[in-house]
Amino acid sequence: MNEIAPLTRTQQNQWAASDPEASAWVIANAGSGKTHVLTLRVIRLLLSGSDPASILCVTFTKAAAAEMSRRIFDTLGGWATAPAAELAEKMKAVQGRAPTPAEMRRARQLFARALETPGGLKIQTIHAFCERLLHQFPFEANVPAHFEILDDVAADALMAEARHAVLSEALDLSAPLGRAMRFLAETASDKAIHDGLDAVIRKRDALRGWLATVGSGSDGGGESAEGTIGDAMADLRHRLGLRADETEASLHKQICQAAKWLGTHCSTLIEGLDALLSDGGKDNDRSAHVGLQAIAEAGHEQAESAARLAFFLTKKEDGWSPRVANRRFSAAFRKKNTGLDELVEDEIERLLPLAAKLNAAKAVTATEALLTVGDAILQRYGTAKSRAGYLDYDDLIVRTRNLLERSGAAAWVLYKLDARLRHILVDEAQDTSPNQWAIVRALAGDFFAGETAGRRDRTIFAVGDDKQSIYGFQGAAPRMLNEMKEHFRSSASRAEASFVATPLFLSFRSTREVLDAVDGVFHGDLAGRITASDYEMHAAHRHLAPGEVLVWPRCLKPKRETPEDWTTPFDAPTAAESALAQQIAGEIQRLLADPVLRSGKRIRPGEIMILSRKRDAFVAAMNRELKNRRIPTAGADRIPLSRHIAVLDLLALADVMLLPENDLQLAAVLKSPLIGLSEAQLMEVAARRGRMSLWEALQGSEVVACRKGYERLRGWRGMADQVTPFRFFATVLGPDGGRRAFRERLGSEAEDVLDTFVSQTLAYEGTEAPSLQGFTAFLRASERDIKRELDEGSAGVRVMTVHGSKGLEADVVFLVDTGGQIVPTQHRDALVPVGDQVSGEAFLWRRKSAEAPPEQAKADAEAGRDAKDEYARLLYVAMTRARDVLHVCGIAGERTEDDCWHGLIANALVPEDAPRDPETGELEAPYHWPVPPREAVPPAGEAARGEEAEAQVFEWLHRAAPSPLPGPEPLRPSRGLAEPEATGDIAARPSPSPLPSDALIRGRAVHKLLQILPRLPPERWEAATEAFLARDLAERPDLHETLAAEVLEVLRHPDLADIFGPESRAELAIVGEVKAAGETYAVSGQIDRLLATPEILHIVDFKTNRFVPATLEAVDPGYILQLALYRRLLAEIHPGKAIRASLVWTARASLMDIPDHALDAALTRIGVTVAAP
Repeated sequence: MNEIAPLTRTQQNQWAASDPEASAWVIANAGSGKTHVLTLRVIRLLLSGSDPASILCVTFTKAAAAEMSRRIFDTLGGWATAPAAELAEKMKAVQGRAPTPAEMRRARQLFARALETPGGLKIQTIHAFCERLLHQFPFEANVPAHFEILDDVAADALMAEARHAVLSEALDLSAPLGRAMRFLAETASDKAIHDGLDAVIRKRDALRGWLATVGSGSDGGGESAEGTIGDAMADLRHRLGLRADETEASLHKQICQAAKWLGTHCSTLIEGLDALLSDGGKDNDRSAHVGLQAIAEAGHEQAESAARLAFFLTKKEDGWSPRVANRRFSAAFRKKNTGLDELVEDEIERLLPLAAKLNAAKAVTATEALLTVGDAILQRYGTAKSRAGYLDYDDLIVRTRNLLERSGAAAWVLYKLDARLRHILVDEAQDTSPNQWAIVRALAGDFFAGETAGRRDRTIFAVGDDKQSIYGFQGAAPRMLNEMKEHFRSSASRAEASFVATPLFLSFRSTREVLDAVDGVFHGDLAGRITASDYEMHAAHRHLAPGEVLVWPRCLKPKRETPEDWTTPFDAPTAAESALAQQIAGEIQRLLADPVLRSGKRIRPGEIMILSRKRDAFVAAMNRELKNRRIPTAGADRIPLSRHIAVLDLLALADVMLLPENDLQLAAVLKSPLIGLSEAQLMEVAARRGRMSLWEALQGSEVVACRKGYERLRGWRGMADQVTPFRFFATVLGPDGGRRAFRERLGSEAEDVLDTFVSQTLAYEGTEAPSLQGFTAFLRASERDIKRELDEGSAGVRVMTVHGSKGLEADVVFLVDTGGQIVPTQHRDALVPVGDQVSGEAFLWRRKSAEAPPEQAKADAEAGRDAKDEYARLLYVAMTRARDVLHVCGIAGERTEDDCWHGLIANALVPEDAPRDPETGELEAPYHWPVPPREAVPPAGEAARGEEAEAQVFEWLHRAAPSPLPGPEPLRPSRGLAEPEATGDIAARPSPSPLPSDALIRGRAVHKLLQILPRLPPERWEAATEAFLARDLAERPDLHETLAAEVLEVLRHPDLADIFGPESRAELAIVGEVKAAGETYAVSGQIDRLLATPEILHIVDFKTNRFVPATLEAVDPGYILQLALYRRLLAEIHPGKAIRASLVWTARASLMDIPDHALDAALTRIGVTVAAP
């Protein structure tokens, strides 16, 4: 029996997954139609009679929710108006069977039912659902009845206020908060404290969970009482192996318990060493003498404890290690003191576990101090939110989980929801966090229990792919995907309900070559790092379309050296980053100059994507290189607005407008592109000002540039108090030339920043009373990056991180591995998790490796494994963004690891015998994979011998299709006829080249503009022309000026006014048949312009040739034949009406009439009979 073809198998899996009577769990490979299956399931649920209000579809992003809603309503709207036969066919494709008349009647009503559902279809993000639920049950959830959502910017500002207030309160050293803050200040650096508090704020939900776990009893309302920090520290002590009585003080005491030999012979040992050292002695004896004296002279237990540990042990990266006895004392001294080695070893054996426990106790003390301060900040932040009636995004999840799981009202809320909610669908299930899964589990808890167990109108559906889980930093836990599948599978099994787990492996996005490369990299040992399930090999729906993977040689990064120029930014692009950016930009230029892929697809800038792991110096260099080469680019996907130098200059300008006496900010403005003083000019006015402010000195300066700067600033000051921040900065950047000045100084990448800055002024004015001072405070308080959506509709090359590319795709993808460490140690979290899934997580504040308990190293090792797994999943996501061509590029530096992205791909795809540079070992040239590349159309019979053809199951698919009935040979007038010998020449003429030459590009643009511009008022022609060329001909700016001039001259020429008047029509399709030399030919064409008056029909065809013939005899016969055929067809439609045919030569804006005798002669040459006049 033949194996089921991938497309057939996929369709069967889609139908099974969308079965409205079964719960389903779908693992969907990249590009396999995940959104289609979700949409299909919602539609089938509605078809089965489910109330639209009973369906909840949870998506990962608002964009995904909007896209799914659009697809559903497009489908339902189409069904409402489709003819019966068409509707039946569409429903059959959805259900896998022919619909019944009742189902067809219901299908036509679904669009109206969905629209009329109160609140609409619930297709929303988890946060939107939680917000809606908490508004429905505010009393039960203990939230303000009419709470508002605190956005990230406002939340950051409120948190900053809370931190400032707590730090001020901590000045009271007599209170626990003050003592904790004093301990932090004495034992940790400012950065460590800052990072620690940031971690407490970031992990506040996990910390709440820990406190809830260690709490005891009930709060009287049905909820478990939250534990205190003291309870948490007791739990942490237990996890670190400390007894309740093992504190720092008690451990110091145990360490100071005198060993037998030390208590008895310490002074003797010191005296002996004194005598030995008086005659010279050895270095180790001197060191031992110093150590023993430190022990003997210690004034308190803590000092003596430290001295003892330093004498017998040594600190290493992994903690305390013993000092070797025979290295502690010289051989001569040990010979005089027999048994000394054994006694030292005994003491070391006694101290090692005590030293480890002391490290743990210190970690507990430090963690307690950090959590005390952090908890005070969170308490103040929470109080501020409550007073203002706010909830932040984290609150929405946590409060909803508490409402559904822990509150005394949970049963009542779930009962109310159960009456309305019958079907739950989860999108991007691999990126769902444990808290979010807890909400879903609680909502679906009664689907398979109690009276509703086994009912077919209660289902759970999830679609995801653990190979694409890349949001670990947001709490995503890919292991939960399989855990939740088994949870719901077992629940359904106990209730005897139907549950389907099915894969979607067929990619509708990428070519076979790209997918084979993905499988080549990940099938094998690497598969275990990206999925907990069996790795499912990819199949390509586009298996006949050729694709390509190119592995480039890596650019070598030179060893890090201190730059000679101290003004060079520390993160400036290196030679390797700049070189790689130039290479990629050069390849893109080549692609756009010859913009047809081997598949025959035309490539545009918006169909090219450049992916990097992080936003580093390479991303800035890449954007700059694209703009320098005038390649359209979508710009940066994230902009660090408040830290960019252009924004700092504009904020400094605002400060000067508010207070001109601010000398520092005024100096910054004067040196900025806005004024542009040189160092010498600024020094001239500043150094001699005496006691005057810089503003006063500027006012009285005789330096021309300073006077001009003063006048400009004075003009802006006069405006600043009168207009809104938007109007002020728009004027500074626009009419006053600020944008141009920034571009000249900082380069074209500043434009994205300035655009975003101006948009922020509008956003501020939409929520606050507009004032310059308020706006500057607002922007400085917000340190978040501004995210820009670079979606599929972008007209420029997209340069973005792999995280930002999730859900996107492109014809050509450049995957850039910038080297560096896979798991950078400097980015380790300041709060280290301690525990497991059984005991739950506790946390300790990160310590230096030598002072940390072993649990920290264990947690770091586990976090490193998780980070490496996510690194591999990032590579999977990056590679599967490509539709046709994948370029793999990279930079090799000192810290580049062997299993970096470039290394993993090269090891899998590039053979060992590929030509390499003998010195560096890098490839000599890009390696093309596969070898040889496939052509767009396989050789004859190849498809029939391929796997796809052999996999079909239906017998009729193996038979050749019957030949179609013969029809008229096609005749396209626009292709003309150059040689008049025979009609066979018409069909035999070769097709025009698929490569768009300048003439073809110019011709398309001119025809399009002459079609659309006459609809607009003449005063809008120039602006519309510029906009059209900027959008549709962005890759050829060199043609814009000549094309615009040519089109506008044609439109404005008085001799051509009639053909663009109200009685004319553009781009009219015309189809008919003519008989030539005894054969019937189908004629299909497009009339560029037709002027219809009661007296005459005037056919006009535009020709964009650079050479304009002076006489009729010099005109291409094909052009005349084209008009003759149009005239012949129109004469059959309008018998007896006069028809005039003309050519318009756009290069000279001239009209050439073609006389009837020439038209008749053209028809006669191809065998068409011409009636006598």
